[in-house]
Amino acid sequence: MAKWKIIYAYADTPGEGNCSNWLCAFPATALSKVGYDVTMMHVSTFANSPPEADIIVIERLLWNGMDSVKYDQMRPGPSKLRAEAANLHVHDAIRACQDRGSKVIAVFDDHYMAYPSGPGFDMVQDKWLNGTGIGFVPIEHFLTGLGLVDAVMVPSRFLAERYGKYARRMYYVHNRPDLRLYPALDKPPRIGRMRVGWSGTIQHYVSWKGNDILDALHELRDIIIVCGIIDTSVADMLRGRDIPVERHPLVKIEDFHTIVAGYDIGICPLNGEYDRARSWIKWLECSLMGRPVVAQDNGVYDECVGGFRVSDADGWYNAIRSLFDDNIYSDMSAAGRAWAWQQGWDTNLDELLTVFREVVDD
Repeated sequence: MAKWKIIYAYADTPGEGNCSNWLCAFPATALSKVGYDVTMMHVSTFANSPPEADIIVIERLLWNGMDSVKYDQMRPGPSKLRAEAANLHVHDAIRACQDRGSKVIAVFDDHYMAYPSGPGFDMVQDKWLNGTGIGFVPIEHFLTGLGLVDAVMVPSRFLAERYGKYARRMYYVHNRPDLRLYPALDKPPRIGRMRVGWSGTIQHYVSWKGNDILDALHELRDIIIVCGIIDTSVADMLRGRDIPVERHPLVKIEDFHTIVAGYDIGICPLNGEYDRARSWIKWLECSLMGRPVVAQDNGVYDECVGGFRVSDADGWYNAIRSLFDDNIYSDMSAAGRAWAWQQGWDTNLDELLTVFREVVDD
């Protein structure tokens, strides 16, 4: 069978990139390595010049902009500039590609209908759910777009269940790493405090707010330090409980392994409806570097190996405390690393190709 021409239309802008790397760049690289003709382009390029390909994968921006008459009537100024930046007619481009025989697949990784209130979300919530400042309501367009494309892929069982009713075909496809980004590094012996690692943006503030992990870390505050690329809002919350914090600056994705290498263990707190749709990335990144993990038991990490899943303050405390035992630590580290290094795209590409075959043959 001839190999398909595939296009990945990614959504992140320069300076973002993490979602687009996992959803687009990493699988695109793996497909290219086995001979597929794969091109990466931004969604705006796709919308402005609908390309020709056998399969087109579009990341998250499934909207069709605002009505052209309404846009033309807007007064010049900041509001019109915001509207112009968001005014991508993606639905029209999808239809044009489908009319030429392309199969179009959407991919996304957020529970958009459950954006919480709080730091990092209020502005996004206002835009996505209300359309403030851009002249249309993206969530309405997004849900329509899920039914327009030929199939949808998500890296979360919860998302597949929650949004499946809007799609013709819904597939749960794991987020998988580019293993070249995780070189094997010997871990130096722990000296002094246990380095409890976590990295995240302001949009993880809700994962920490009111979470029982704060009580556990407070109890452990004399023997641990929380380290990583930690947003100011989370760092302030930790310091407010007298929990020591060591913040690191943002790094490029190809250097992120150096941050994880600085952990002794990884933690994955989650909280609320929005976080039920997370993927296994945080656990996986730690296991790739041989770091045991303690994570929230809410279903996100059910497939992961090399750590503990906990649900309350005692669980957090006891799991972290147990990893001071060298034998438990060593066993968890080895199990997690062995599991994680089987999760790359190169040895799991058929998970994606099976989806493509079903969609192309439909």
